[in-house]
Amino acid sequence: MRAIILTVGDELLIGQVIDSNAAWIGEQLAAVGVDVHRMITVSDEESEIRRFVRESLQDASILICTGGLGPTHDDITKEAVAAEFGVGLERREDIIERLRERFSARGRDLPNSAYRQADVPEGFHAEPNRRGTAPALIRQWEGDESPRLLALLPGVPHEMKEFMRSAVMPRIEDMLQDGVVRRKTILSAGLVESELKDRLEGVEDRLSGQLSLAFLPNVSGVRMRITAHAESDDEAVKHISELESWIRERIGTYVFGEGTDTLESVVGRLLTERGRTLAVAESCTGGLIGSLITDVPGSSAYFRGGVVSYSNQAKWNVISVDRDTLERHGAVSSETAEQMARGVRTLLDADIGLATTGIMGPGGGSDDKPVGTLWMGIANADGTASEHVRLGNERETNKQRAAAAA
Repeated sequence: MRAIILTVGDELLIGQVIDSNAAWIGEQLAAVGVDVHRMITVSDEESEIRRFVRESLQDASILICTGGLGPTHDDITKEAVAAEFGVGLERREDIIERLRERFSARGRDLPNSAYRQADVPEGFHAEPNRRGTAPALIRQWEGDESPRLLALLPGVPHEMKEFMRSAVMPRIEDMLQDGVVRRKTILSAGLVESELKDRLEGVEDRLSGQLSLAFLPNVSGVRMRITAHAESDDEAVKHISELESWIRERIGTYVFGEGTDTLESVVGRLLTERGRTLAVAESCTGGLIGSLITDVPGSSAYFRGGVVSYSNQAKWNVISVDRDTLERHGAVSSETAEQMARGVRTLLDADIGLATTGIMGPGGGSDDKPVGTLWMGIANADGTASEHVRLGNERETNKQRAAAAA
């Protein structure tokens, strides 16, 4: 079954807002076997919205549209859709009452402009918004060859996601027929895409029109997405399981998780299971590792804290790196990385100390220590160790890769 995602808003076209909605929606649809055929961004113009709604519903069974449901004059998505379907707008008293209750709970009167959000195109179902004001508007009908669905959703990401989970995806799953498509994503770190492909030599012989493998590299590693088409769910799961086992046998510990796992969540889970605590000393990553760790709910149970020891003074004054070490070996060295890890472990009374020091660019490199040089140190009750990694030339990407590597 084919779907198209339509995003409405001038702010997206001029770069004021990044469209993260379409990527997230595409991921949800792909997970249940829907083929996302196209993603389109259009301006806040009725003629443009009408044209792309019309063309999209000719090409796909599912059209999901986000944005343009607010109370201001440029929020015209439902007006454009109503015009395209040749229906009027009905002002719903039940929606007005919910809006009054929402505003009243905050000690405010309902603004006149908010009444527009109670207008619903005839023939559309209005799904109440528990996280905002604009309801989702959904229409289903029987097409010439297959059932159709059009969903108009707010552009606010957390509202859109709630509607997708509670109202849109259950309807789409009911529409799916004629076999199943299942996907599973395996997450790896520590190998670049070319190295991964070398280790998985011969995988093409295991693939077919019903079983495919896609490599999806990012700054923290490579995601491997397995897709199986089968007559039954059990058969699809069997095909995925067999290929996953074959992959894991060949890359072993480079696999750190699956699905929506992240490096930081997996590290947190391992620390919790083993009853260990962690402290970090960051130079070149500037606090990014600590930020990632604390993105995980409950991280206070295992994360003691961090020190951004960016300057040499911070290294010797705060985490007790020897001045002699810095003068003899430099801030970017295995010796300094190990002393940073040992120092922050002692300072914050943690089981494990982790440290990063490097040259992220664009300047600051030398023949001996070029841009992209990274040293990582680790310390625990058994001693200290360090590891060297060579990154690229782009500063922001280097910082992200350094945090992931550590």
